[in-house]
Amino acid sequence: MDIKYLNYVLAIDQYKSITRAAKALSISQPTLSQYLSKLEEELGTALFLKHDGELYPTPSGKIYLAACRDIRTMQQAFKQEASLLMQSEHIRLVASISWSVKLFCHILPIFKKEFPNCTLEFSEENHSQIKKMVTEGKADIALLADISPNGLPGFSQILGKEDILLAVPANHPFCRLPNPDHTIAPEEFVRHFADNHFILAAENSNVRRIEEQMFRQTNYFPASTCRIKHMNHAAVMVSKNFGITMLPASCAFLSPDIRYYQLKPRAYRLNLLCYQQSRPLTPGEQMMLTLIQTHYPMFQPSLSGLLQN
Repeated sequence: MDIKYLNYVLAIDQYKSITRAAKALSISQPTLSQYLSKLEEELGTALFLKHDGELYPTPSGKIYLAACRDIRTMQQAFKQEASLLMQSEHIRLVASISWSVKLFCHILPIFKKEFPNCTLEFSEENHSQIKKMVTEGKADIALLADISPNGLPGFSQILGKEDILLAVPANHPFCRLPNPDHTIAPEEFVRHFADNHFILAAENSNVRRIEEQMFRQTNYFPASTCRIKHMNHAAVMVSKNFGITMLPASCAFLSPDIRYYQLKPRAYRLNLLCYQQSRPLTPGEQMMLTLIQTHYPMFQPSLSGLLQN
């Protein structure tokens, strides 16, 4: 049956009259009457009965009307999703996390098999810029890190927790002390690292906030400091015996010249997935979110491997 004829039956139910329904549908009354008679003959049951001059659905008619409404709803949903699919040929991805590039490179071939005509725009931005882009609708999907999901624009999902580690040059006297758990308490900073150069994270970053909180709690003031924007570079500086630093586990790398320690109590940042909440997600965006959620664990470091290095 042509789906447009569903509206014929629904109009009869709405207007309680073939004449009024035909007028609303812009068709002739005989045409609608003949259609209803033919349909009832095919179904082998009456769909409407007349009472006080108006048509009311029979029990069979109520079942048929419910099915018509379900089909119409599905048709409308299909049209909406098909329209979104046609419009989803451009997805804007933005990230502030170092491992995000590797993740996107990994899932891109999988995504392209399903959406070969969809173009992806990827950019790396700082935390505050990403929040602004999502708020203004200039980014569709964002990967970022924060110490809390509160106050972030759009819808935020926690992908996982990432430890903040202390990186120390392997030749430092602290590394020769018995420490089977590879942990360090805040009060030990003053005792063992008061004279060391400290490589600070960038201003207003998550790691910087954790560093400053630890400094205040312990009255620890490094002998000298420098600031660095990319924490991957900080680990390289530690390997060259330039100083000590606190960094996310994903920015650490195995090296005989570095020892990593877990903070006690544990300090971590949240890796977050944010996306638009003001509109329905396109099929391409839904698949991209699923791929990110599924493949995220593959790009998280082995904490035990780093600590036992």
